[in-house]
Amino acid sequence: MKSFILIVLLLVTSALFPFKTFASTPTPTEEAAEPSIDSYQLPYPGILPDSPFYVLKVVRDRVISFLISDPLTKADFDVLQADKRLSASVYLQKFSPQKQDLIVTTVSKAENYFQEAIDQVDLAKKQGINVTEELGKLSDSSRKHEEVIEDLSTKLSPHFTQQIAAEERRVKQFENIVNKELQKDK
Repeated sequence: MKSFILIVLLLVTSALFPFKTFASTPTPTEEAAEPSIDSYQLPYPGILPDSPFYVLKVVRDRVISFLISDPLTKADFDVLQADKRLSASVYLQKFSPQKQDLIVTTVSKAENYFQEAIDQVDLAKKQGINVTEELGKLSDSSRKHEEVIEDLSTKLSPHFTQQIAAEERRVKQFENIVNKELQKDK
């Protein structure tokens, strides 16, 4: 009963005080044909996966995800979740470098959200919705994911090299998929 009351309280609080934090997408300038990865900022992750309260954050995010019906809105939400998870892995590496298994798991979950975002954009495209802007966000995000994962891989022990390399390959596949869709969309 306590957990039910806590979940209801959490949902009411998030409904009364909604937070919208989306990853920033850089605007291209006349000088740069392609935006710099450095200008794409990952959001602050909030509670990290090693916190005992993290389960509340996961439940809240799943409820919110369940309530989103528009595929583009869901794709935006999934990109945000992917970016937050990736950011959380960076913070974990910085503040708890001994938790390398959790770091790799968090990166993997980030890429699961990214895959869901790609699926939602594909669904929106099948519904006849213009997805060009969302594909641009996915492209920027995938390049940032690739950069961050490459950096993380240099900081992990050799035991985790193979696992993080698999996530790197996965991100490169996502980037190829998104870029192909961008080319088709033009």
